Amino acid sequence: MNKKNKFIYILILVSLILVVTSGCNYTEHIYGDDFCKISTEDDEPLLMSVGAASDSIEIVMESRETIIESGPNFRVVRINEGDINNVPKFRYEVFNNRGETIRVGTGWRVPSFYHISDDVLEISIGAGTGMRIVQFYSPENDLISEVFTNPILITHELIGLLKWDDANSLALFVRNIFDKEIYYKEFTLENFAAVANPMDAVVRVEYLGDSTLEIIYLSGEDLDKKVVAFEL
Repeated sequence: MNKKNKFIYILILVSLILVVTSGCNYTEHIYGDDFCKISTEDDEPLLMSVGAASDSIEIVMESRETIIESGPNFRVVRINEGDINNVPKFRYEVFNNRGETIRVGTGWRVPSFYHISDDVLEISIGAGTGMRIVQFYSPENDLISEVFTNPILITHELIGLLKWDDANSLALFVRNIFDKEIYYKEFTLENFAAVANPMDAVVRVEYLGDSTLEIIYLSGEDLDKKVVAFEL
């Protein structure tokens, strides 16, 4: 090899080395520091593959998930922690006592989780002004309830639901949370105030024990408070 060809060969080799070593720095400038990070952990969630350095090594972007709330039978996770738009999005998961997932949901609102007893978990999410969508789960019996709108909790076994009947009177339906065949009964709330959302006129619902349910609600055009007691 003559001197001229040897010089050209060395020049090409140096140029290739500069391109390889500077490529990741340029990528980091455009996409951020984590773009060129090579994942080595098996449990690391991957959003997408963006190239390969060889047949066995992939360059990946990470999708971060953050647990924001958890309990024995549920977990709420933010699923787009690394989103450049930074608009929170969440996934909730409900588990049975064997750790198996029985319910999953995603969305922009975070459900509320509350144990109404040692065995019954309430899953609730707002659905607009004065409206809640609620479902109940019993890990001990592995039972999931129907979906209810604005249920009134009476005991850890019973809920009440308000509904206008055919005679334009408001009825209170009391039922077992998981199976209305176990318990179901209807009560009429006479002269109930004419309001768009019945829950706005309910002052208090209280179980007094000995199968007695007391309800205080607004009645008539003057919105007077009325107290009634029902035998369950």
